[in-house]
Amino acid sequence: MSPQTVVRDDPAIGFEGQIAYPVKTYIDPNSRFVKEAAGIPFGRFVVREGDQTVRLPLATTEIDLTKQTGVTVRQAYQEANANGYKDGDPAAIVYVGYVWMYVEAAAVSDAPVFCRIAAGGHGVGSAMVSGGIQVPGATFDTSTSGAGLVIVRLRGT
Repeated sequence: MSPQTVVRDDPAIGFEGQIAYPVKTYIDPNSRFVKEAAGIPFGRFVVREGDQTVRLPLATTEIDLTKQTGVTVRQAYQEANANGYKDGDPAAIVYVGYVWMYVEAAAVSDAPVFCRIAAGGHGVGSAMVSGGIQVPGATFDTSTSGAGLVIVRLRGT
C-alpha cells in the first residue's frame, strides 16, 4: 500500500442529501420505493404516491399542506449510482430536520424554499419563485451567494 501523498485543504462541506444535524433530524423509518425510471438524485424533493412509493413532483399542485413532501437522504451503503436511488430502490426520506441541498442561485437564511418543477429541475431546491412552488414548512438554514450547497430546514407537512 502506498502512502497518502495528497491532503485536501478544502474538504467538501457536505453532500446533497446528507443529514446536517443528525440529532435534530427524523428520517422516516418506513422506506418508500422509488418510482422513477431515471431514478431520483440524493437531496431532491419527492412526493408520496400511494403508501409505498415516492417520485419527483411533476406539477406545482402536487406540493401543498395536504401532501407529504420530503427530501431523499444520502445513504452510505447505497450502491453507487449517478442518479442517487435507482427505480425500485428503497429510499430513505426526511420530512422533519436539516438536510444539505443544492440550489441553483443565491439563497438567504430563513427565506422560504421553493421546489423547481419547470425546465427539468424536478425536485431541485430553489430560492426563486419562477418555475416552482413554495414548499410548506421549508426554509434555508444557511445562505449562499450563488449556486451551491445549503442546509434546508424541514418542519414537516
